[in-house]
Amino acid sequence: KVGDMDNSGSEQADYKNNNDEEKNSQHDRNRLYEDDYEANMEKLRLRATEVYVKTIGVNSFDMMLTKNVYDGLDQYKFESSYTGDIKCYIFTGADGHKFIYVGQIKPGTKLAHGICTMVWDFGEIYEGFFKNDDRHGIGRNIYPCGDYYEGHYDNGVRNGIGTYVFVNGQRYTGDWRDDQMHGEGVIVMPNGVSFDVNC
Repeated sequence: KVGDMDNSGSEQADYKNNNDEEKNSQHDRNRLYEDDYEANMEKLRLRATEVYVKTIGVNSFDMMLTKNVYDGLDQYKFESSYTGDIKCYIFTGADGHKFIYVGQIKPGTKLAHGICTMVWDFGEIYEGFFKNDDRHGIGRNIYPCGDYYEGHYDNGVRNGIGTYVFVNGQRYTGDWRDDQMHGEGVIVMPNGVSFDVNC
């Protein structure tokens, strides 16, 4: 959740490419985002994870696994029916962890809605779609251990077809329900051996 977070101390940068005056009046660190991310924000070509690390103070050891996985994956080519401005928020959650949200916000609210990238200070990374502040649609989540999930979300949980890849190379591709492997799928072992399963 993004809009539910207590962001009384959060920072925000707006990206409005046609408003140089507003852009120049932003805080220096907000301009850093603009300089490092450069163009194509609408497509979320935000691969500069070192900026996230510096901004929210991610420990380099904690980030190592997820950054290596993230950098090794192809960038999503997102298409969104909502084309609002890209915004950047830095939040501290109720659990004390910081995260950075770069993406679209539902007009008139602080609800995540559209395409986004999120990075947490313990190394987790999510990129994909949100709807009314929940992960919804296609998304990819890289976990601190180096595992990652890529597939469908429904109202905040993994539902539909998705692939979970373990850091050791084993993978499951198939049905998910209520955030669990559920239904028909295929498991591929690190040595390439595969077999059908019904979870």
